[in-house]
Amino acid sequence: MIVGSNLKGSRYGVLRHSNKTTVSRVCHSERSEESHSVCQAVTLRFTQGDIPEVLLECLRHFGTGRGIRAFTIVELLVVMAVIALLMSILIPALGRAKDHARLVSCKSHLRCISSGALMYADEHGSLLPFDDMLGPGYTGAGGVWVENPHDEILQALEKYVHDPKTFYCPSETNPEYGYSRGNFEKGTIGYFYFSVKNNPIDNGELSRFLRWEEEGVIEYPRQLTNLMDTATWVVSDMWFSGQPTPHRWYDKGVNYATLDASVHMVYRSPRKEFR
Repeated sequence: MIVGSNLKGSRYGVLRHSNKTTVSRVCHSERSEESHSVCQAVTLRFTQGDIPEVLLECLRHFGTGRGIRAFTIVELLVVMAVIALLMSILIPALGRAKDHARLVSCKSHLRCISSGALMYADEHGSLLPFDDMLGPGYTGAGGVWVENPHDEILQALEKYVHDPKTFYCPSETNPEYGYSRGNFEKGTIGYFYFSVKNNPIDNGELSRFLRWEEEGVIEYPRQLTNLMDTATWVVSDMWFSGQPTPHRWYDKGVNYATLDASVHMVYRSPRKEFR
């Protein structure tokens, strides 16, 4: 007697003969809608207790008769090369897109600082806040190096700029100039503010035209008022000689805000655009 049913297009029948059982797998030699394989009849004899293992073996044989083959090494190498090519194209594009978002945020920060300085000027006889020093530090009394002292600008703008992160460029990767609560509390900011008292002559990392009055670009003290040329720089990204700027995807791009609270970007050397 035959006991069983069709499995995936092949007929499995169990024939009982006293203490022996025969499992037959019959595969059609012709093509059908359910099977595209060509196989021959297989007859396996086994004892009553071995039925499950033999059925599994039959299923394995049935699966391998489908004509499925593995990828060759050449095909795998081609796929890997295509993936590597796509990654080399997409990763820089994603990095640039991410920095563009930070660039927009940086411009917003600069606009907030310049707007706050102009509101301060409206209440203080047209004078913008007067900071101690341009740049991240200078040599003070007794030859002591003073780290990025900007307490005055932070106190002056406290009424107008409420978020401490506004004083830091989101693209800055140097922890010395990036936002942290410690940097903010000790008066370290991540931008150049250009209404300052002292000449940063001792900071050799700054561009020469920012340090030497004979360059004819900046005279110190530099007290800004809201009556000056609206193209005058108020605040900008930090940049240093021979070093990349925070916006490294933009050809040493430097964002800056002017007295009309507009924000622009200059590439490579800011000297030609500086006012």
